[in-house]
Amino acid sequence: MRSDEIKIFAGNSNKALAEAVSRCVEQPLGRSRVTRFSDGEIQVEIDESVRGQHTFVLQSTSPPANEHLMEMLIMIDALKRASADEITAVIPYYGYARQDRKAAPRAPITAKLVADLLSTAGATRVISMDLHAGQIQGFFDIPFDHLYAMPVALADMKVRFGLGTVEAGDEVVLVAPDAGGVERARAYAKRLHCSLAIIDKRRTGPNVAEVMNIIGEVATFGEAAGDSSTLGLPKRRLLAFDLAKSLMEAQQLRVVAEWARELKVHDVDVRRGEGREL
Repeated sequence: MRSDEIKIFAGNSNKALAEAVSRCVEQPLGRSRVTRFSDGEIQVEIDESVRGQHTFVLQSTSPPANEHLMEMLIMIDALKRASADEITAVIPYYGYARQDRKAAPRAPITAKLVADLLSTAGATRVISMDLHAGQIQGFFDIPFDHLYAMPVALADMKVRFGLGTVEAGDEVVLVAPDAGGVERARAYAKRLHCSLAIIDKRRTGPNVAEVMNIIGEVATFGEAAGDSSTLGLPKRRLLAFDLAKSLMEAQQLRVVAEWARELKVHDVDVRRGEGREL
């Protein structure tokens, strides 16, 4: 595919990431405008021809999730009506992914609803990263590319924290923040040759969690339950990381353009009881 057959468009969710991707592929961002009417309605205007071209719409559903989702849907619809040949939705963070099943009677499956909205708007392909559950791909009747940040993240963590050998791994415990993150955390721990611990927590409400147990070679919590800096690990460094899911819960989304995804890492020095966010 020639570069003159590709157009990359971006909404307002993450202009910095869109510009970084544009520089990486040496392709300028497409000309478009996203504005608001006086009543708050979103208006999208595509300011160049896309007829017969392969277009990409780069937009995360980060907070405010509903506004960014609507921006993406309207932009996809605008490209479809402008006769774009293909429309690929690039969604680094797939919002509503946690609502992928009926967790209670009369509960919606909103992850499926979002998939239907994307297809109906006119997307012909979707690209996302580190989904909350891989089964979400099955909600789509169009091609779905599920990418993983692990290769890039592992390389960075090995350099940043001096990991990757059995000797270095003996001083590190990698902590899964909940049961849903165990599989991913286990994969990281295996490749970094370090131990694994799991936080068993219960949700008492939206974005409210209570830590019940810690499984692994970890000491006890301090008074501030749930704060990774209060975990005691005798003679060990604690490396607690979470991916986009918990990032969005805390509304602390940070884009790392080099990784082309959202990632949160804590390096905690237990000897001083301090932690710093990278």
